[in-house]
Amino acid sequence: MRWADLDSLNHVNNVVYVDYGREARGRLVDDGVLGAGQTIRRLRVDFLRPLLLSSKPVLVRSTIDGHVLTHEIRSTDGSAHFCTIT
Repeated sequence: MRWADLDSLNHVNNVVYVDYGREARGRLVDDGVLGAGQTIRRLRVDFLRPLLLSSKPVLVRSTIDGHVLTHEIRSTDGSAHFCTIT
């Protein structure tokens, strides 16, 4: 979480979740899990609960099922699920 990610109420701005997913996808490309030429054809963002300012990092858990890449934005202990990007 970065200061620029927050809105005036100290929540992560909704658009920032897409940035988190983009950064996670880039990491998967860098690690050789995804090909660099694979394009995104459709994007769905499900906001589940607000992510508030915290000194604790968030976890982006990525899974691939066929041609579907899913990122779950969660607390590091997994107890809070904030957003899913498919």
